[in-house]
Amino acid sequence: MYMLSTIISPKVYSNYLATISLNASIDDHDAALYYLEELLKRGYTDRKQLYNLEHIALLKITPEYKDLIDAYLNNARY
Repeated sequence: MYMLSTIISPKVYSNYLATISLNASIDDHDAALYYLEELLKRGYTDRKQLYNLEHIALLKITPEYKDLIDAYLNNARY
């Protein structure tokens, strides 16, 4: 449902955040990273929220997550 919502309402950032969290919870990191990048492309800038999402503990320490945060927001934590 959240994935469909990102298509229908691309400026509703909460749909992307929920999708990232959900995909991370089932270890689908590729999908989570895809939605993270789409969220960042649309201008999302709340770095604190991105590091405090549920279920992303393993995702946020990956080089791919770091690279996306660096590319769009600069200064990734890990």
